Amino acid sequence: MGINAAWINPCFVSPFRDAGYDVDDYYRIAPRYGTNRDLYRLCREAHSRGIRVCLDLVAGHTSIDHPWFKASCLPERNKYSDRYIWAPSAVSAGASAPVSFIRGYSARDASYVANFFYFQPALNYGFAKPDQSWQHQVDAPGPLDTRKELVKIMTYWLGHGVDGFRVDMASSLVKMDPHRNRPTVEKQAGDPGSLLNHVRNLIALRKRSAALQAGGTLIPLPVEDNDRHFAYLRQAAGERFLIVLNPSAEPSLVRIDGIGPDVMSPEMCHGAQARVEGDDIQISLAGVSYGVFRL
Repeated sequence: MGINAAWINPCFVSPFRDAGYDVDDYYRIAPRYGTNRDLYRLCREAHSRGIRVCLDLVAGHTSIDHPWFKASCLPERNKYSDRYIWAPSAVSAGASAPVSFIRGYSARDASYVANFFYFQPALNYGFAKPDQSWQHQVDAPGPLDTRKELVKIMTYWLGHGVDGFRVDMASSLVKMDPHRNRPTVEKQAGDPGSLLNHVRNLIALRKRSAALQAGGTLIPLPVEDNDRHFAYLRQAAGERFLIVLNPSAEPSLVRIDGIGPDVMSPEMCHGAQARVEGDDIQISLAGVSYGVFRL
């Protein structure tokens, strides 16, 4: 048939009130479809035939049966209290935030926002322009924790062979994004300097370089006393890369002695400039920068 990718509809544990778009557990495959090991094997078999596997990630809401939501419903404050969007029971959404409230569901004296059906409580990614006390900024602790958890979920499945995700209703995750020039996939794909294409280039580099994959050896390198940057080697199958990172907003200078590259070429860099002096390397790093160099 000539296919090179397979998109699998929601397959996680779910009560299936909405065809699996109401997830109970993002880390387990629903028994009706098999087991986690079955999916791992599917990925291996697909890859051996040149087919990539993409999962449907329901990122905007869960099932009301998810342990996160059950904990969020408790009247006592806990780590999941802000995992979902809640408002005092007496308030209405208002015109600026067209959302649907479900009242009187739990012991918590509050109403939760449902994305579609009542059994799909909306996860809290924050509001682009909050104008109500119950609306959180996108960088508030609750929304930040939600994003961190979704990153953990994606990292788990990517580590078991999944190649990517189709994110259900991605544009609805952050409520009230009013900007006419907000990013879209179409705009990002057409811009060589976009974040989307930057990530695609990083993924492509990793896929074609065994040293940058899971089987590559990682060797931390000693650098001058500095709490801003770090450096390490990745090597495998005759390839060797030097990676330097500076997560700080302050610029930094990296000096690495004795690794002796005959040739050093930048593969992907942002704010990093390197100079070779004999067996030594000196790299100037701007704030929040990195460099991937082939040795």
